[in-house]
Amino acid sequence: MANKKPSNPIVALISGGIAGGIELTCTWPSEYCKTLLQLQRTMPDGTKEYKGMFDCAKQQVMRHGPIGLYRGYLPALLFAMPKAGVRFGAFQFFQNNMIKITTKDKDDPLLRLGAGMLAGGIEGALVVTPQDTIKTKLIELNTTVGRGMKHMYRHGGIKSFYQGVFPTIIKQSSNQGLRFWTYGVYRDFITKGDKNYKMSTIQAIGGGLCAGTCATCLNNPLDMIKTRMQGVSAKEYNGAFDCVKKVLKNEGPLAFYKGLFSRLSRVVPGQGIVFGSYETIARYVSNTMG
Repeated sequence: MANKKPSNPIVALISGGIAGGIELTCTWPSEYCKTLLQLQRTMPDGTKEYKGMFDCAKQQVMRHGPIGLYRGYLPALLFAMPKAGVRFGAFQFFQNNMIKITTKDKDDPLLRLGAGMLAGGIEGALVVTPQDTIKTKLIELNTTVGRGMKHMYRHGGIKSFYQGVFPTIIKQSSNQGLRFWTYGVYRDFITKGDKNYKMSTIQAIGGGLCAGTCATCLNNPLDMIKTRMQGVSAKEYNGAFDCVKKVLKNEGPLAFYKGLFSRLSRVVPGQGIVFGSYETIARYVSNTMG
């Protein structure tokens, strides 16, 4: 049965956008709790406001009700479809052009890593930075989209929407490079090199789970620094390197792994949903456009 990942970037753009919206809706509460855990500071007496993801979720539900776990969801959803669309579309574009330049096969691990990193950098610069900055402010201030954006503009102008752009680009570049590379290795293992093998949705979900786990564990420190640089107290840091230095000095190396469990609980199933739904949606979109 023939199944080749669509080479048309437009198909990838549309399919990725739809898959991104589905993934975000299913996993947003975990993202919400992860952000609060990464923003919290250890008190002088060693205590913390939240003991972990479940304690964070419990406190938030008690204070704001279940709907409170979806604070910041709306702007994230508005960004989610272009975010995933740009990611898959750019990946397909760079993969196609790298194949022409290098004459390597589209499933070559290094080619997938390179195309994924370039796609992640584009995604980080165009979509993820403003999305995550708005999301982080809304969650930390516990406010509405309108009030949160007014607060941001009043305290920093347009540039406040691009706080943490450098660590975001680095994070997204490594993130997507690792995800596409891991997914490609998994796909090769499942298909055993058969170019005509069509993976099932369950198999694609399994690949997404593997890709999400690998990327999250390796680049959580970048995600934590990015979150700090986009928070309300970002002005206390003189850039990303100063943030790294101060966190290391004041909170220790383990601080870079704050929110890891919450992030895993969102990213791992989320990537399973993204890659699983993408494979199915892409086949449908490709047939419709064909």
